[in-house]
Amino acid sequence: MENSFEKKIIRLVKKYAVVMIICIAVCAIVMAKVEGSKASTSYKAKITVAITSVNGYQNSTLDDIKKNQELVGLYAKISTSSKTLDAAAKYAGLDDKGRESLNSRVAVDVAKEGQFVDIYVTGVNEEETLKLADAEAKAFLEVGKEIRGEDMLKVISMPRKPLEAESVSKKGYYVTGGVAGLFVGIIVSAFLEVRRKKLDK
Repeated sequence: MENSFEKKIIRLVKKYAVVMIICIAVCAIVMAKVEGSKASTSYKAKITVAITSVNGYQNSTLDDIKKNQELVGLYAKISTSSKTLDAAAKYAGLDDKGRESLNSRVAVDVAKEGQFVDIYVTGVNEEETLKLADAEAKAFLEVGKEIRGEDMLKVISMPRKPLEAESVSKKGYYVTGGVAGLFVGIIVSAFLEVRRKKLDK
């Protein structure tokens, strides 16, 4: 019985292949467009800060670099500390809700060399992202100097524009829409087949 039903579906799909393709394509496109438009897009900016010696980054010796490697972990924590984020929120003119959002919008990574701190700031648009990146950089330098009592931080890279736009991939929506379109196509094809048989009588 199951095999007979499956064979009927296969024959139906083959007979109305054009209808099936149209239904799948339309449903996939509509799903991706409608659901994709609801997906939020975020922008990410990267700030690179060097942990330098007192004499400056250019004149750092091997011993200086080793000391920097010991300090980089501390500075990485400082970059996302409450004190730094409070200062960044102030520079960016954020309210309490905006300040709270920085907890998840500012992230830090340490380069393999152990001498650089990469800070990533996420925003909802290019302008906001650059504004937050500038505020975070100022706050980090300020708080870092205050805590350590030394000016050992040097910004060596500031974004002119966000690194990339990150959006939820529409691939999943196309697949979901395509599957829905398959079922719609089968239903439409079955309706057309029944209608054809009635007209033939």
